[in-house]
Amino acid sequence: MPSLLALLALSASSPAQADTCVDDSELVWVQPATAEFGFAPDSVFRALVGGGTSPASAFTVQLHYKGEPVAATVEVSAHPGEARFEDRYLYTLVPEAPLVEGERYALVIEHESGEAERGQTVSTLVAAEEVAALDDAPSLSVRSVSEDPGAGEGACDFSTRRLYTVDIVPVESDPSERSVLHIYRMETETSEWHYVRAHRVPSDGSVLELELAFERSQDWGDCFVVVQEDGHGQQSLPSAMACAPAALPPASDQGPADPLEELPADSGSRGCSTGGGLAGFAMLWAAVLAFATRREH
Repeated sequence: MPSLLALLALSASSPAQADTCVDDSELVWVQPATAEFGFAPDSVFRALVGGGTSPASAFTVQLHYKGEPVAATVEVSAHPGEARFEDRYLYTLVPEAPLVEGERYALVIEHESGEAERGQTVSTLVAAEEVAALDDAPSLSVRSVSEDPGAGEGACDFSTRRLYTVDIVPVESDPSERSVLHIYRMETETSEWHYVRAHRVPSDGSVLELELAFERSQDWGDCFVVVQEDGHGQQSLPSAMACAPAALPPASDQGPADPLEELPADSGSRGCSTGGGLAGFAMLWAAVLAFATRREH
């Protein structure tokens, strides 16, 4: 085996899955996306799979050189999807040795069915690239939170979902679209960080406006942090913690709660204690760095 699959259990288990909710997952995006931009000898490669309930093993991610797989480590991070029973997996491939400049490599994503249309291949040249450190941190704000009724079309939909609207400002733009934003959810600075979403950085560095929906049983707190990672695997400092602007009302046994009105975000809102904040972030950031030890194996 030229690669090692390390499945990181970073999200809580989903509710019991209904038989009618089984669906095949699909490839959402890959990095690099096209051959328009080359990649550096120390690049990392990514693929996001979602939209269904397939296991992580349904897809394989390899880097090929002259038709043969390159020795590499593949890490798979699991996190919630945008639908009730959706599973999402972020595959991150790290070559064991720097790639050869001037040579052509191919990132190959394949589905276990062998159907070519369910995978993707991106081939391009390796070129030297000046690497700038991510000295700053992205920023994140939570504009609103609500208990939102699901689509109501059956057991596969959210009966009631917790819906957050958030804005994220990346550290910098990335025309090559090789950078990704890792979003974490937690209750307080010192509680567990739950990995909840991976998004590509907009090519122009513009504000990313997102709606994050969760099963109501995923009661992981109403605060969020985002970390940016570039195409070389360098991670930025974590953003300041941002919390929902108001507490949610208790859900009614008679049905979903009414959505809350959007309120201005309050930097001093519930769950965002500031006492010992720097110490808390230092401890938590050390935990986050454990996720980034992909070059040590």
